[in-house]
Amino acid sequence: MANWQQMQQMVWAAFAQETAKWPPNLKQALARFEVLLIRDPGQVRIVAKDSDGAGNDPDVEKARDVLLSKLVVPLSRIVKGFGCRTLVRGV
Repeated sequence: MANWQQMQQMVWAAFAQETAKWPPNLKQALARFEVLLIRDPGQVRIVAKDSDGAGNDPDVEKARDVLLSKLVVPLSRIVKGFGCRTLVRGV
């Protein structure tokens, strides 16, 4: 079984390292969208949307897309830690 505290620290360090490369406008845009983790019967959905619902801020759109694309691979590795097979699409 995996060491979950160590894995959490590794994911956080990778995220901090990635966002350190971002320009200030993208870092600020992180606070202008929300990420919903939705557990439905038989599936879990991750939805990231503009907090004001307008969807017309290019910085928010870019930050959202970068964040989601950077989360997919580490999340698939965490799932593999449980012994499951994973399939990653759209990255």
